[in-house]
Amino acid sequence: MDEGSFVRLLHRLKLDYEVFGERGTPREIPPLRHSKNIELREIMKCLQIYGNDKHVGREIYRAYIDNKGRVVYVENAFAYPEPGY
Repeated sequence: MDEGSFVRLLHRLKLDYEVFGERGTPREIPPLRHSKNIELREIMKCLQIYGNDKHVGREIYRAYIDNKGRVVYVENAFAYPEPGY
């Protein structure tokens, strides 16, 4: 899916997102946590997407966009509260 279509989908789903990393800027692209099949050198941008807040943590996803403007990988990056929170 191309980046524009993906961003429109995020808007329709009322999901917040931000550019989390982008090649050529001070914001480095974070490494993929769950895949060894994607070459990070081909990734140009990473969007961080915020889902629902839950009592055990917040749903967070990362979408990786390649040098052709396609979303090539989405992974979870859930944030869990500190112990005792």
